[in-house]
Amino acid sequence: MLVVPPEADRAYAEAAAAASSFARDLINTPANDMGPAELAAAAMDLAGRFQARASVIVGDELKARELPSDPRRRCGQSPTSTAHRFALGR
Repeated sequence: MLVVPPEADRAYAEAAAAASSFARDLINTPANDMGPAELAAAAMDLAGRFQARASVIVGDELKARELPSDPRRRCGQSPTSTAHRFALGR
């Protein structure tokens, strides 16, 4: 049994534990189960849980917005696969 000291910020501790668990689950998901689309969906779900604004920019829309060059070219991944970028905010 875990006893929380009275001076501890329990809400913060629970939020930090949940965030760490969420990040660990994303990191430990095999790459064939967590591609760009799945990661974007996880980010959108997270944003929805916290009433945050979120957007996903996919494929040709990335080129139209003239965002920075495709980072996959720098790390040897195929530049022909669909690119995703997402942003979260309040």
